[in-house]
Amino acid sequence: MDEERLDVGGAVSYGWRMMVDNILFFVILALIFLVATGIFYGIGGAFIRYPVLTTIMYVIGFLLSVYIHLAMVNISLKVYNGETPEFRDIFTGSRFFWRFLLADILYGLMVTIGLALCVIPGLYFGIKYHFFGYIIVEQDMGVLDALKKSWQITNGAWWDLFMLFILLWLIALAGVVLCGIGLLFAWPIIFMAVVYAYKRVSDTAPRLVEPIEIDTTPPVPPPS
Repeated sequence: MDEERLDVGGAVSYGWRMMVDNILFFVILALIFLVATGIFYGIGGAFIRYPVLTTIMYVIGFLLSVYIHLAMVNISLKVYNGETPEFRDIFTGSRFFWRFLLADILYGLMVTIGLALCVIPGLYFGIKYHFFGYIIVEQDMGVLDALKKSWQITNGAWWDLFMLFILLWLIALAGVVLCGIGLLFAWPIIFMAVVYAYKRVSDTAPRLVEPIEIDTTPPVPPPS
């Protein structure tokens, strides 16, 4: 049953506790990321009359955004495992970047195509494949294997995950309403709630049993 796979309220409560326990770290981290991405997107916007420069700045900004996502996946997994996060953890997952980037692009394409097909398929794919990054980092999987694994572990938990993401969207919206400052506190709640959900559905996913191959070759009679 879905309710046995994920406790939505428990995920948000966990995210809140982890935000409070590491609040200074997360706030400083958010400011670092905002400044880093703001520089490139800001330059791109300021020089909109120069399309080549603007394109370069936006591409760098996009790559940096993907790297930040990777860094947050890496850091949130570390916090979930009871370790103390450090700023050097921003870089410790860099070896996964190219796999993470390719998976992120494929994920975005699938969700975009799904949204174009009457929205609902996009929402479905968005949740089913959402955990690809955590699987790449934690289990060191390849791109397609990570996407496939995310699909498998979310079986039977889609509606709970849907409700969780709606709730997290409302938390993000509240952060925006509070003059944007609330996002400094909302985003760690969101990331930690998501890693909680990932670990929960991963740990409770039905295990695939490999079929046993039976040798049907008739036995060779012993020589007389």
